[in-house]
Amino acid sequence: MSIGEWSFNSWSPRLAALVLAGLAGAAVTLQHGWVVLVVLFLVALAACARRRPDLVLAIGVIALLLPRGDSGLLSLQVGWLVLEAVMIFALLLDPRASFFDPRLLLSGATLVTITGFGAIQTATGLDGLDPTFSFVAICTQVGLIVMGTVRTTVPADLKTVLSAMMFAGVALSGWAILEYLEMIEAPALGDALGRSVGPIGNPNYFGALLAMLGAACLAGGLFRLAPRIPAFGAAVACAGACVTTQSRGALIAGALAYGFVLAKRFIPSRRVLVGAITVVMLVALASAGFVVLSRARIETSRPVFFTYTEAATFESAALQVRLEAAQLGIELAIDHPLSGVGLDAFPVYASRSHSVAIPINTHNEPIRVAAELGIVGLAALIWFASSVLRRVVLQPHPVPIVIGAALIAYLTFSLFLNGLGDPSLTFPLVALLFIGVGRVVPSTSRASVNE
Repeated sequence: MSIGEWSFNSWSPRLAALVLAGLAGAAVTLQHGWVVLVVLFLVALAACARRRPDLVLAIGVIALLLPRGDSGLLSLQVGWLVLEAVMIFALLLDPRASFFDPRLLLSGATLVTITGFGAIQTATGLDGLDPTFSFVAICTQVGLIVMGTVRTTVPADLKTVLSAMMFAGVALSGWAILEYLEMIEAPALGDALGRSVGPIGNPNYFGALLAMLGAACLAGGLFRLAPRIPAFGAAVACAGACVTTQSRGALIAGALAYGFVLAKRFIPSRRVLVGAITVVMLVALASAGFVVLSRARIETSRPVFFTYTEAATFESAALQVRLEAAQLGIELAIDHPLSGVGLDAFPVYASRSHSVAIPINTHNEPIRVAAELGIVGLAALIWFASSVLRRVVLQPHPVPIVIGAALIAYLTFSLFLNGLGDPSLTFPLVALLFIGVGRVVPSTSRASVNE
């Protein structure tokens, strides 16, 4: 391996196996999880020392498999932030890190500045709230994506991350199906609702993660960035496991993302009809599933953890509360267009609202951003996202399709969930975007560097 570039070589599977063994052993033997954080930190340092950011990203994806109990949740959340921070500092110290996209850098700095202002506003205006974690999470995610502009081996690194995503997708799918069949004990929420929650502990977040991983794996298999049989197997397994979560938003997100991949693969060829019919069928199934699951969950839901009001224990009332929360978010965005109400402050306003009356989030990320960071914050997020996409679409085929599949899944379920500051949901997408904003060195230049 050349000192002057990061590349994919035969050393990757060996380190990945070693890391996986270490993480699995730590997860089995430790209950608290802080030693897992230390293991992640040390392995990240070792990978960065060998100029292998793709391995650091793969480690973060594999960490999705670690169970997150009450004691281990925070340590694992911090673990992802540590991985991102280590990569950022390693790239800053790299003598080759001399190129940044000015638009990406400026838009990212603007978003972080507005987010920091919102965090300060919440910390000084509402007692008992600490938005520090969300602020740090957004900062590291934005910083990591921006630092990806100094990279050079996009296709090779994408293969490494896709391998980790295929492994994680199959493992998480097996977990979900065994949990749904009651062959392994599910957490209290999953057991009460009869839905798969996996190591994440929330069926909606779990379904969203499966939809995103499955779409990326399907794209990798169809466009030969990953071995076809494992990639297709992972995509099918993720789709099946997503059904066991009964998450309507995740099903719609998965259907749209899978349909996007199939359309990109088949429409340019003579099999236009097959691709079009497949897309229509997926969207129709997702829509039908949305209605069926809504009715089934309204009929079968029972009290679980909602102790604020008796009405909120039923699914029908919960759906109404989400609509009220979204409406409240729009009203707050209109009333505070410049500054918003502050980062992580919406649940407090929701609990004080007569129409909502419980500390619930908006269940719609754009509305939440507009409410907490103002219209200006939403505009900054859109500016940063467009700057990222501008670089992603310049990548050689089929890199934009793989990243686009995961991005479509994420954007779709962000209309139903709030996960921008949750590394367990955003890390796979951040890893792909980090790769997508990198530069590709022509084969002749790469050969001359190796010589």
